[in-house]
Amino acid sequence: MKDSILTICIPTYNGVDKLEECLNRIVPLVQDKNITIIISDNASTEDIKGMIQTFNYDYLEYYRNEINLGADKNFEKVLSYTNTKYAWLLGNDDYFQQESFEIIYELLKNEEYDAVFVNSGNRISGIKTGLIQGGKNLINKLGAHLTYMSCLIFNTKNFNFNQAKIYYDTWFWQTGLVYNIFANDNARAYWISNNVISVCDKCSCNFSSEYLKTFICRLYDFSRLLPNYYTEQEKDLFVFSHCKYINCDKFKSILSYKELGQINKNFVNNNKEKIIVACGKRGYRLFKISLIVPNCFIRFAKKLKSMLHHN
Repeated sequence: MKDSILTICIPTYNGVDKLEECLNRIVPLVQDKNITIIISDNASTEDIKGMIQTFNYDYLEYYRNEINLGADKNFEKVLSYTNTKYAWLLGNDDYFQQESFEIIYELLKNEEYDAVFVNSGNRISGIKTGLIQGGKNLINKLGAHLTYMSCLIFNTKNFNFNQAKIYYDTWFWQTGLVYNIFANDNARAYWISNNVISVCDKCSCNFSSEYLKTFICRLYDFSRLLPNYYTEQEKDLFVFSHCKYINCDKFKSILSYKELGQINKNFVNNNKEKIIVACGKRGYRLFKISLIVPNCFIRFAKKLKSMLHHN
């Protein structure tokens, strides 16, 4: 009989090798509980369906969108197929460890929370495993960590997809869904500080030329859409928390982004307010200073550092 507690929801577009590794790792962990795994294929050009048919697991479900809906709508789509108490939104290049999964499953089976959030790569430190109550505590403690889809386990009774439509095409729909659910003082989350999520060996994900645009501009614009329950200061700290994590307030990182072509005069001048929120006033000054540093000098400094390191 199909498990009624948890569904693993994996949205995907291409990445057949990554998805295959993900399934190879998680199917053995869930099959003894008959946990459903749902794949929502966002009109991939690769043969996702053919790969999935190689798995001998009765509770592996495959759905394909006729056209590419965009990532946000595909996240909504895969969650909409669930009929269990909880739904874990998992990236197609991520997986969880058996010991951690067993602990989480027992928690979901025996306790009632509005969501469960897990750590990965020590992105969040200093916050112990336990209850987090209310959206203000949540945004101040976990902040933009909740942009990481694989860390999100939803109680499906809270789904209100109509209210979350405002987040379409932000690239952070899943995070908006979280903060909508927690826009009150009574919502209860359980935080697991252990590193639960690992990245598949075949993962080669990067935001390339969109990285700074995504985590400064898009994240800022997204944060302004969050419910008025959250103050402007809390929204600013939400953006700032992620940019601290990716070190875009450090001059060394800023120079690397400039070398990659992500920082130029137009970007810095047109996004002053967003950069200040994300990186602080000092960070904005470092962005301005980086404009006068030639890329050839940055490359020379990197090469010299590498030579000195090897010697």
